[in-house]
Amino acid sequence: GAAALQREMLAWLGAVEKQKGKRCILYVSQNFVDKYLTGGPPEILAHPVWIARYGEYRPYMKLLFWQLSPHGRVAGIGTPPGYSDGYGLLLLRQSRDARG
Repeated sequence: GAAALQREMLAWLGAVEKQKGKRCILYVSQNFVDKYLTGGPPEILAHPVWIARYGEYRPYMKLLFWQLSPHGRVAGIGTPPGYSDGYGLLLLRQSRDARG
């Protein structure tokens, strides 16, 4: 159930963050949030979220990235990535611009 999955997530997130020294970003779907994270432990909910949510906006979650569509285009990338709205696009542009 949800509680068992949340325990496993906490263990995995803890191990990865300890090893890497950085906070993990949760990449999830709206269905996953609804099924497993709504009302979940604050230790999980405090993580930044990148959500694949196509079409419908549900503002009850604080998002770092919102992937609006599975179909996007970025110059210089051969495989079409998803299209996201948010700070990530700015970071991608800055990274590309810095490389020249």
